Amino acid sequence: SWTARRALLLAALMHDAGKVVDSRDHSTAGAVVTRNVGYRLGLPTIEVDRAARLVEIHLQMAQTSRLKPLHEPGTILEFREVVRDAETLEQLYLLTYADTKSVGRGVFRDIESHLLEDLYAKTLAALAGGDDARQQRDGDLAVQREEDHLRQSRAVPTHRHRLAGERVG
Repeated sequence: SWTARRALLLAALMHDAGKVVDSRDHSTAGAVVTRNVGYRLGLPTIEVDRAARLVEIHLQMAQTSRLKPLHEPGTILEFREVVRDAETLEQLYLLTYADTKSVGRGVFRDIESHLLEDLYAKTLAALAGGDDARQQRDGDLAVQREEDHLRQSRAVPTHRHRLAGERVG
């Protein structure tokens, strides 16, 4: 809907405005600034409220996808409570993607994109009540493989890693 798009555009424009006001918690300060700007632009209250909410929670999707275990149902249920509905989830995903992608070269790699998409898909399923055990287990295994791959790619070789051809024992 046009209302949802305008709210997302306002949130995208204002999501870091709170850094000027209060660098300790720029999301909360940014939500206040967003409300003021939205009302001054003459936007309807529903759009202003949605934009301010997106600004207020705009860091949570990136933080959850990178720092919390997505294979644990509790993580998904906790994040579901943050977004509350599918429309907010979709808008937050778009805002998070754009914000993270624009930070700089090399910051938003394939693994971050995959984790963000996985959090989106699992949360959408949780919002729809589609938490059947097989779907959750399959998603958990895929995430676990990706997390293992990421750990291995960043791992420092240990005593167990031998040069090719070196005899062990």
